Amino acid sequence: MKNIGCIVEEYTNLLTKEGRLDYATGIYLKSFLRYCESHGGVMNDMLIAEWSHRRDSEKYYTHRARCIIIRRLVRHIATETGVQFSLPSYPPDPGYIHKPICPKVCELPFRPSIISHMLEAYQSHIEASGRLNNRTMERLRRLNEFCASKYPNAKMLTACILDDFCKRGEKESAKSRDNRVGAVRDFVRFTNGRGFTTLQLPLTTPRANRVYIYTTSVHSGRTGCVLCGGRLVHPVIHMP
Repeated sequence: MKNIGCIVEEYTNLLTKEGRLDYATGIYLKSFLRYCESHGGVMNDMLIAEWSHRRDSEKYYTHRARCIIIRRLVRHIATETGVQFSLPSYPPDPGYIHKPICPKVCELPFRPSIISHMLEAYQSHIEASGRLNNRTMERLRRLNEFCASKYPNAKMLTACILDDFCKRGEKESAKSRDNRVGAVRDFVRFTNGRGFTTLQLPLTTPRANRVYIYTTSVHSGRTGCVLCGGRLVHPVIHMP
């Protein structure tokens, strides 16, 4: 490996040639070179860590800038010579506030309601069968919250409560409603099978009827169909 002075000089010339050598980078590279020369003119992981260590009364961003510059130098040495040194770690940001870890939906307790005990049994059932997922439980938790807030005094789950929950919202799409109702249907199948309820499954959104127009081409004699949304139109024959 070349002398540390030659390496820093070549790296500085490269940055100057590429127009990436600013005032702070030049100052910190010279400071690191003097530190290495004062310790025998060598470069190793210990000297890198010592020079990158935060100094007394040094500001966070100044310390971070020094770490960034020395990390770039270490990467340059590894690329040019193949010699690997440990990269100094970035200092922790004192102003960073760690976000609390949100528990998974499946790990949250159920709000007491007429179906909370059934939901607990259903969640254990689908978890044991490997079908547990957050989206399903999110939709069923909406049903639980609906029952707890709107029907707090109900004694049992009824078809009226299900119909009230499963009705389509004013701005809700048919797909969104079907996804919500699909989770409820699976839950009701479970409760009926376990003897908790004897309810009919809520209905999904009916698909719109499609009208097809069959046309015959005089030239080819082939019959084809054309989809017409919601209007009944007499068959059309293409004339020559």
